[in-house]
Amino acid sequence: MKKYLAISKDIREKIFNKTYKQGMKLPYEYELCEEYKCNKQTMKKALEILVSEGLIIRRRGAGTFVKNTVNTEGTPELTYGHYIKGFTKHFTSLGEVETKVLQFNVIPSDRETADKLKIKKGDFVYCIERVRKVNGIPHVIELMYMPISVITNLRQEDVEGSIYTYIEDELGKKIQGSNQLIKAYPSNEHDQSNLGLEKNEPIVEVEKTAYLTTGVPFEYSRLRFHYKHFSFYAVVNKM
Repeated sequence: MKKYLAISKDIREKIFNKTYKQGMKLPYEYELCEEYKCNKQTMKKALEILVSEGLIIRRRGAGTFVKNTVNTEGTPELTYGHYIKGFTKHFTSLGEVETKVLQFNVIPSDRETADKLKIKKGDFVYCIERVRKVNGIPHVIELMYMPISVITNLRQEDVEGSIYTYIEDELGKKIQGSNQLIKAYPSNEHDQSNLGLEKNEPIVEVEKTAYLTTGVPFEYSRLRFHYKHFSFYAVVNKM
């Protein structure tokens, strides 16, 4: 595991075990560098991960603090069900991410997929189905559709790794975010076989449409999570 990921994981665990309590100021950056025996750039990358996860906040002239809105019930692994930048980037800091590709094909889009991706019915899309694991434990079955006109030259090796990294680093496109609909369903035989579920156990399905910064949709997917490895946390402010 890269140094900055290991550091972010350790600080995250300290937040969840309340070594660093809500509202508490973290040590100065140079003190953290000394503690973790790293340079400023490495520490900055580690802290940026925690900022993006909504765990800490930087206040100009005051320092870095644990956010008062952090939900520290449960474990870190079970608190990050809602992610934007992709499974690999989100979960690498928690352990080793593995990918099992179940299918990778180019197919004509049906009406529902075409409507979600703002393309014509019959336009070709990648159909990708993968099982994603963390530390050998199955977390989610991803069924994804991506228009080949937007996400070009996708290869098997890209599908076996982080597709979002390929999109941003190889294609030079920037990911804005996604719209997500979350529902719970009884698991089917496919879920049970790939996620290690019993017949009476449920899954959590996330229906997602993801967009580039240009506003162009590039992914329509259905993510079926093992119920033990998904939770949703949100801060709702009074309007």
